Formats: sequence, C-alpha cells, structure tokens
Amino acid sequence: MYGDSSEEEEKIEEPLPPYEIRSSDMKEDLQIKCVRICSKAYEEVVGTDGDKPKIHSQAIDMELATKIKRSIDENKELLDEGAGW
Repeated sequence: MYGDSSEEEEKIEEPLPPYEIRSSDMKEDLQIKCVRICSKAYEEVVGTDGDKPKIHSQAIDMELATKIKRSIDENKELLDEGAGW
C-alpha cells in the first residue's frame, strides 16, 4: 500500500564522532566503518563524559586495541590478512 512504512524501512545512521584521517588508501566507506568501530570500542572501554572517569593507562590502551582488532577481524570487508596486524 501507499505510505506503508513497513515496506519502506529507512535506515537512519548515527552521526559520526569527530575524527581526522591524515592519509589513507582505504575507500571512504571503509574508513567510516573503522571510525565507527573505534568510537564504539572507546565508549565501551573508557565510557562517555558522564559514564566513567577517563583514566588513561597502558592496560586500557591494550584493551581498546584488542577490541578494535577483534571488530576489524569480524568484518569481512575490513579483514586484511596480508597486513599482519
């Protein structure tokens, strides 16, 4: 039917967090996926301004890097076996 919202599901994307990429040979859509992965991992580990205190330590760096690596490995488009992460 005309105007049936169940057939016309609109995909609303969350706004991107502020980021800066100096240089990359990666396609822009893959860069955006990486930015979203890093932002989500950061929020899980460190939290947002109101959630948890922002403590910076080597253990947090390692946990954050591990979460990002696992997320990239799970995404077939971002998986790069030749890079040797």
